[in-house]
This record gives sequence, structure tokens and C-alpha cells, in this order.
Amino acid sequence: MKYNLFDHLGSVTAMSDEYGQVIGPSLGGADATVLGYDAWGARRNPDGSVASTAFNLQVGHREYTSHETIPNLGLVNMNGRVYDPELGRFLTPDPNVQFVANLQSYNRYSYVANNPLRYTDPTGYAWYSFLTSASFYMGLVEAGFAGMVCVAGGPATCAAITIGLAVMQSTAMIVTGAPWQAVVFTGAVSAIAGMGVGAAFGAATNPAWQVVTGAISGAVSGAISTAVFGGSLGDNMLQGALTGAAAAAVTWAVKGVTPVSQSSVAEQQGGAEGQRRQSGEPLTAKELEIVQKLRALSPGEDVPGNQRLSAGDVLTVNKMIAKGSWNEAIEYLHSHYDLPLGGTYADIGDDEGKYSQGRILVGKNAFQQNGRVSAENLYATLAHENVHYLQDIGGRLGIGQAHELNEVEAYIHDLRNARAYGLNRSQVQDLEIRLYDHFATLRHPEIALSGNWGYYK
Repeated sequence: MKYNLFDHLGSVTAMSDEYGQVIGPSLGGADATVLGYDAWGARRNPDGSVASTAFNLQVGHREYTSHETIPNLGLVNMNGRVYDPELGRFLTPDPNVQFVANLQSYNRYSYVANNPLRYTDPTGYAWYSFLTSASFYMGLVEAGFAGMVCVAGGPATCAAITIGLAVMQSTAMIVTGAPWQAVVFTGAVSAIAGMGVGAAFGAATNPAWQVVTGAISGAVSGAISTAVFGGSLGDNMLQGALTGAAAAAVTWAVKGVTPVSQSSVAEQQGGAEGQRRQSGEPLTAKELEIVQKLRALSPGEDVPGNQRLSAGDVLTVNKMIAKGSWNEAIEYLHSHYDLPLGGTYADIGDDEGKYSQGRILVGKNAFQQNGRVSAENLYATLAHENVHYLQDIGGRLGIGQAHELNEVEAYIHDLRNARAYGLNRSQVQDLEIRLYDHFATLRHPEIALSGNWGYYK
């Protein structure tokens, strides 16, 4: 068993056995497993002196920059082309002009733009390797910096910084002579990806998933770049994956240590209700006791909509929802279940329903539950908003603390009729959480517990 040891270019500099023993020149002579190379890759004595005798080929034939050495010829097989380290030149011309603004690219036989101490040629056609290129590490730094700014500064700042970094990267590519197609493509992808990363990480909560998603998106970007401009598919995908994963990890780390007030969190997530619903925390025993007391009250009018939803109507309405006939599904429940007011589908964000000035607007989330169409959830949403309609015509609809009492009353109605709606236990628990969250925001919760529902102004 032999183990290779490498230098900064990936060249094999020594071989050891399973015990870590390396055979040096004094013991091994031509069979020594300590290897030395001159600047262009020709074998020399390990002490740097010119070779006085021929060297025996090592196991695996991997030597200069980990490429295969061709026995008895002193040539290096770099996959795409064969390289002669004595001449410092390839034996065949490069079919590509890598950078049109770099005169070194026009010497089709030259090796790594005549800079062999810095660059390598993994394929025989491209004289850079991302692991030895400063642009790779600069990309990691830029990705991490963009992630921190996106977390701390919000969407607008995130967009500005990622576009700015894309311009800087494009400028650097122009200076080094990259073709304009590559400059435009890379700049556009960098800007769009940066803004997308900021938005996605702002919403995601699982750090492992963030890193995986970042790696996948980076690898896909590398694959697209390879398809459009060529190069090593493996290197480009690996570079993209590492950059994306690094950006995700840095963003998550910064987000984890950035102080955010509870009030700002609640505001971003839709108040106390949104915060608890996103976290999935169940009610405590004390909170459940309060909910039970509230459920025992009989607030306001006996709102129509407490008829039990039949299995046949569930199938009918679910079919309407599945084919996109959302307004038809709303009207079906309105007319068949004596709901005082119907509704209209509208884009109202994440809200399931909204009542305003004699109209009920129904959002997309009202038509589904856990990713599946749900006539039951739609029925419950319409009944809930109808409570607000009756509060309105009764002169009891208000804002601020009055609104919180409005919601307490509506959710008590929902819980008392949950069986009629056909809601499952998980949906009932969600209603209980919503009820308690609205109750908890009251400055005078004893008003709700006393059942004094006429107190709204």
C-alpha cells in the first residue's frame, strides 16, 4: 500500500508506506520515493540539483501536477494534450483561445500562460484550476459578505450589494481578458443568484437544508456555465457547489447571532399568532385552560354556517378546487350552507380570508390544508369571515383592541363548530393557538373571559 504526498500544485512529492515510511535518495537511489521537479515539471534530484541519472517510474505513474507520466519518454499526459516538461510546451496546439485580451493565449503551445509556478492545466485545454485560482477564494469571500448583508440589511440592500459584487466580478474578468459572453453571463447569474440566496435564506429555518440548497444551486450554475462556455464540468460544478454551500453556512451563522427583537419577529411573521404558528409550539396547560373557558362562552349571534359538511359536498367542492374553479367552490358552499355572505377569490398573500366593507376576499391558502385541496378549510374560512360580517352590521367591528376581541369571538365560533366543518385534530389545535394568541394581545383579557361581547368601543 502506497500513499502519495503533494505540493501546492498537486504534484506528487513523496510516497510512503502504510507505516508512514518514505524511502529517501540515500537509501533508494533511482528507486527513491522522494520526487523533485524544476519549474516546468521536469524531474530533478530532491535537493534541487540537476538529475545525474534516470529515475524509475513510481507506482501509479502519477507525478507532475498528478498527471500521468508516459514511461521512457519523459512526457506528461494531461488528458487533452501531451506536455513536454523539458521544452515547457505542449506537443500539439490548443484549439481554444482562452482569453482574447491576454497575449499569452495566442501561443497555442505554451503551458499555463508561461506561469507554471502558479497555475496547472487539469484537462490540457484550460490553464487554470479553481483550487489554485484566487478567483475561487474571492468568490467565497464575496458570497459570505453578500449573505451577511442580506441578513442584516433586508431585500433592497441585498439586491444592491449583490449587483455591486457582480459588477466588480465582471470588471475583473474584463481586465483578465475573458470573452464578453462569459462576462455578461457570469455577471447576470451572480446578481440573480445573490438576490435569490438572500430571499431564500431569509425565509428558511433549517441550516442543513440551507447548505444543501446552496450547494445544489451552485452546482447547477456550474453545469450551465460549462454547457454554455465549456471547461471542466466536474471542476465547475464543484466550485459552484462549494461557493453556494459556503454562502449558505455563513448566512446561517450570521443570522443565528444577529439580535432580533421579539416585536420585530412578530411583526415580520404576522404578530404573535404568526410567530407561534410558524414555530409549531403547542399550547401550555395554562393556555389550554384559558381556551377551554373561552370555548364555553356563547359570544354574539348564532352564526349560520354550523350545518355539518356532508361527505358528498366535500368531494364536489374538492373537484372544483382541483380544477381551479375557486369562485365556483365558494359560491357552492355559500348557497348550500346558508352562509349570509359569499366571497371572491383574491390574491391576499398568506391570509386565508379577509373581510372588509361588506366583502369577503378568499386567499389561496383557504383552499388547501397541508398541501392538499380542502373543502373543509374553505368552509371554515367562509364561516369565520361571516362572523366579522355580522359583527360589522351589528356595529361591533373595530380596530386595535376591538379587533382582537372580534377575532376572539370569531375563533370561539370556529371551535364550537369545528365538527360541522369536518376539521381534524391538527386543524382544531391550530384554531386553539390562533384563539389564544389573539386573547394574549388584549390589554384587558378579563373582558373576553367575562363574555362581555358588547364591549367593543
